[in-house]
Amino acid sequence: MSLSMSRRLLITFIISFFFLWTSAWLLHQLFVITFGWWSTNQSVVEVAYWESMKALVWVVYPWIFWRKRLSVISVLDRSPGQAPAGIQSVRSDLDSGPPTGMTIRDFIGLSPTTMKRGYKWGSAATIVVVGASILSTFVIHKHFIGVDNWATYIYVITLTPIFEEIMFRGFILSGLLAIGMKGKMTNVVTTVLFVLIHCVGWSFQGVLMHNLASTAWLSIALVSLIAGFIRIHSGSLRASILLHMGNNAFAGLFG
Repeated sequence: MSLSMSRRLLITFIISFFFLWTSAWLLHQLFVITFGWWSTNQSVVEVAYWESMKALVWVVYPWIFWRKRLSVISVLDRSPGQAPAGIQSVRSDLDSGPPTGMTIRDFIGLSPTTMKRGYKWGSAATIVVVGASILSTFVIHKHFIGVDNWATYIYVITLTPIFEEIMFRGFILSGLLAIGMKGKMTNVVTTVLFVLIHCVGWSFQGVLMHNLASTAWLSIALVSLIAGFIRIHSGSLRASILLHMGNNAFAGLFG
């Protein structure tokens, strides 16, 4: 199968993902407006709904989509001092299933061989990003807001980063690398898509223009770029998951 066909399939995957996530929001609005199933954004039902939808759309869907199509010819781990870091050579033959010894988990960056490197990069990046965020609170005078709902907070700092990183720095970023896109460009494209998927939710919440006019989208884009950078250079999705968790934990406390 040609590389252009691979690109078409990847585009189909991304468009389908956006369609499914928009549908999840439409279904949410149907339940709220028509049936009035939950009255607050932090109800147990609300959290359970989004946990289920993110698990289905961001994790189960890509696994089903790719498990019989993906064939990774070469994914090389980075050795110390080697450049470029991260995934060096990735090609896809979408006519067949994964080759012997290569799994989807390996493809998206969850191979056991990159675990230590992932935690090292993730820990270092988290310290830098959260440290910079703490310093910024003194500049822009942010205040500690605490936790109003622990179920929501735990969901935001655990499941949300895992689900979002699996889809974006896992399947999408790895897919872009697999069709031959350069590392820096894959990070930019992944970041643009990451901001756009947030725009879907903001539009349904009625805060799209407000967030685009503020620094909300910029902070998401910046964290996404850093997450993509450490994902590529460490070769491990654990690095970006750890950073995402740390960032969300701080944002949940200081707004």
